Amino acid sequence: MRKLRLSGAFCGCMYLFGFPSAADAALIHWGAQAGTSVADCPSFCTSFNFGPTLGGENVANSGISSVSEFRGDARASASLTGGLSTPVLKAESAANPNTNGAFATAFGVQGYTYNGAGETLTLDIVLDGLVSDPEMDPFDTRAYLEVVLYAPDPFGFYFDRGTLDFEVGATPLSQPDSSEASVFLQLDHTNTTNGSGQISIEAATGDEFYIWAFLRAESESGLAATSADAFNTGSVSFVGNPDLTAASAVVVPLPAALWLFGSGMLGLIGISGRKKAA
Repeated sequence: MRKLRLSGAFCGCMYLFGFPSAADAALIHWGAQAGTSVADCPSFCTSFNFGPTLGGENVANSGISSVSEFRGDARASASLTGGLSTPVLKAESAANPNTNGAFATAFGVQGYTYNGAGETLTLDIVLDGLVSDPEMDPFDTRAYLEVVLYAPDPFGFYFDRGTLDFEVGATPLSQPDSSEASVFLQLDHTNTTNGSGQISIEAATGDEFYIWAFLRAESESGLAATSADAFNTGSVSFVGNPDLTAASAVVVPLPAALWLFGSGMLGLIGISGRKKAA
């Protein structure tokens, strides 16, 4: 299989699921997941109160995870939506005064097989939101979206890039100069409204790849309340309508042997029923 050739650029304003066939075995890792928490911060976080972790591998819509209490509020959701089921991620957090923290995480993965005759595919990545941080510390209160394209094997459904890259050994698709096909967008006190980026892919017939997308909104307060609202969305979309098959949309018929086995069992049940009736 040909390796995709990619170029990355950045500009910022700061289902149906069946048993995979052998041909589709590399693209079984897809899904959407969301989680939330609040804690005592900012010097270190203790006494976590976790909201539910929702969704997961082979789940197309996580629903909304949320947690709310005296220290702050957080909510997050992730889904694979649209005709090509690209990741749409939402997260927001708000920490009340007196060194509290609130955190929201949304994560999505989708795999694709390119069926066209060869073309340049373009992905638009957008992060819309609003950050309020009176203490103006970009590492305490922010929302950030990271999108990376990965080769299909080895790969796994992991929201942590360290695990994915160093333990699983996943390979970010890259240009000949080894620059990653990735975009990182961050909203903080220096860039509070939106960011955008773009990745271009030269695809040949049969090429496969994963889109890995991770959004986190984190708020850590001091004497003043802080918030990071990226619930308006972090999204990934293809320009135009390329001929792609999303992994989450693949339905593979049961092997013929299983159909024959099932038909045989039904026949035996029918014969047994007729004997009892006689």
